[in-house]
Amino acid sequence: MLFTYYEAKATVVTSYGAFEFFVMPFGLTNAPATFSTMMNQILQGFLDEFVVVYLDDIIIYSRTLVEHVEHLRQVLARLREYELYAKVLKCSFAQETISFLGHIVDRGRIRMDPKKVQAIEEWKPPSDVHDLRSFLGLANYYRRFVKSYSEIARPMTDLLKKTETWNWTPQCQESFDRLKRAMVTDPVLGLPDMSKPFVVETDASDFALGGVLMQDSHPVAFESRKLKDVERRYSVHEKELLAVVHCLRLWRHYLLGSPFVVKMDNTAVSHFMTQPKLTSRQAR
Repeated sequence: MLFTYYEAKATVVTSYGAFEFFVMPFGLTNAPATFSTMMNQILQGFLDEFVVVYLDDIIIYSRTLVEHVEHLRQVLARLREYELYAKVLKCSFAQETISFLGHIVDRGRIRMDPKKVQAIEEWKPPSDVHDLRSFLGLANYYRRFVKSYSEIARPMTDLLKKTETWNWTPQCQESFDRLKRAMVTDPVLGLPDMSKPFVVETDASDFALGGVLMQDSHPVAFESRKLKDVERRYSVHEKELLAVVHCLRLWRHYLLGSPFVVKMDNTAVSHFMTQPKLTSRQAR
């Protein structure tokens, strides 16, 4: 329900007169944020214990069926307490596989939605910047599934620079094809288990850096990004160190409080462990 004070602000003026909403309608600028805040407050105490919520999508996860039934009762009772109701036809219970935010979650594994994979597979080579942005927008959403994403996509992302003139070169076509192949091979990631140690593997090249978060020899997430112009002038071991710092910051929410090992393919970086004094850049 809208507070009386806000009803006038949500008034719609038509040729038949002015109409006020008594409940929050779709389309208001702040509606998603307000609704999300409300859901987080209502389900406080359940979140990250056995509930994940995004707007009106509620995921309840449990280790056993008995636990699941109890978790369902708690969540439904909480919703009823706040006069929120779920439509039975839109609910699924005791599922081993679910679709959530464009991902398929299945027994400790996560993969891309097959419909999105098909859309990428059928995508024609971009004919202009607008089309390229659309393709990269979809691809970027799933970049955590692709090893060395930034390195593969670099010829295409370079075309998005304002200083560049549109020219779809053979290098761009090769980049487009490689990225599509990498994304349609149905890559599967593991869901993190906070009771087990992690392994962070990193690497850096002349143009990009990247890494993979591993657990039980299975990837949990991939990461990569292009190097900035100033970073390209770093020495090799400084680029390698930059990759480590970037990945540790990105996956901090997984690694903080958990044992982990960092692996890299450049032995020169180990020199930092015994270097008597770091440069200002290295210290940063």
